Amino acid sequence: MKRKSLIVALLFPFFGCATLEKPPEPLNLAAGMGAFALDLTIEPDAIKNRYIYTVAKYDPATKKILKDGGDPATTSTVSHNFHLHKGGDFLWLAELPAGTYALTEIEAMLSSGAGGTEHLYYGDPLVGLLGILVFAAVAEGSTDILSFVDENGVLLPDAPTFHIEAGKVSYSGHIIVTADPRHSTFKEYDKDGAWDGYSTITKTENRYIADYRYDEADLNPNYERLNLSTYPLLPQPLQVFVDRRFLLEDYPDATNSPRSLARDTRARQIVISTPATTHSAKPAIARPTPKLLPDTESTIELRRLFLEGKISADQYNAALGRTAE
Repeated sequence: MKRKSLIVALLFPFFGCATLEKPPEPLNLAAGMGAFALDLTIEPDAIKNRYIYTVAKYDPATKKILKDGGDPATTSTVSHNFHLHKGGDFLWLAELPAGTYALTEIEAMLSSGAGGTEHLYYGDPLVGLLGILVFAAVAEGSTDILSFVDENGVLLPDAPTFHIEAGKVSYSGHIIVTADPRHSTFKEYDKDGAWDGYSTITKTENRYIADYRYDEADLNPNYERLNLSTYPLLPQPLQVFVDRRFLLEDYPDATNSPRSLARDTRARQIVISTPATTHSAKPAIARPTPKLLPDTESTIELRRLFLEGKISADQYNAALGRTAE
C-alpha cells in the first residue's frame, strides 16, 4: 500500500504557491461538458498529510476504468494541503464530459508543512534515530494509497460513483479528513537513557480517516463560482460513505488495518441532508431527490460481505459474473 517518490516530495513545497488576486470567474461550461464539484476539508488535527484525490470515467456495464493506452481516458486529480487553504477548506471543481465516474484513489502523502499536534516524542533515548527517520520520510514523500480500483482496472464494490450530465453541476458532497487520536503511555528516560522506575510520558498518536457528509448548505459560499443561477444542480451523493468511513492511515504500530470503519446507526441518518434553506442573499438551489443506482438484494448482500472482509474483490466480481479482459 505504500510507495515513495523523492522527486514529488521535493516539488511539493512549490505546489499551490501562486495566490489569486481576484475571485475565480464563474463556471462557463463548454458544449457537451458538465461540472463535478466536491467540497474538501482537512481538520486541524489531520494536517500531517497532503491529500490527493483522483476521479476517472468508467464503463457502467463492466465497471472498468476507460483507458486510452495504459492511462485513464478521462480523469481529474487535485492535491489538497491544509496550509494552502484557509481553514483547510477547498472546492474541487472540474469540467468533464458527460458519463459515469468514480473516485478511484485517495493518497495521503506526508507533508513538509506538518505542524500543530504532530510533534516528535522526546522521552525516549531513540529520539535521535526517530528524528532522522521522520525527516527522511518527508524527503522521500512516504505515501499511503487508498485505491478503489483493482489490478485489472475494475472498480471495487466500495468505489464512490457519480454521474456527469452536460450543462449541469454534479455536486458530490463533502469529504472531511479527520484524525482519530489515541493516548499511549511510555517510560520516560533521563538524558543518560536510564529509567527511574516510575516516570512516564503520554504520547498522542493519530489515525487519519476520510469522513463525509452531503449537505447542500455547503454550496452557499461557492454559489457564484458554480454559476448555479445558470446551470441546474445535479445532486450526486456518494452513497458508499453513508455506511462507511475510509481509513487513510492507521496508527503507527497497527497491523492488518481495516479498509474502512462502519458508522453506527444514528450517524448514518445524518450523513446525507438536504436542508430547506440556503444563504439569504442567494437564490434558492433546486433540490430534486437524489437519483441512486438500483440495487438488488443479492448485490447489497455481496457488497456487505466485501466491506466486512468476508469475501475478496475477486470473489465479489466473480459472483456478479465480471471477468477481467
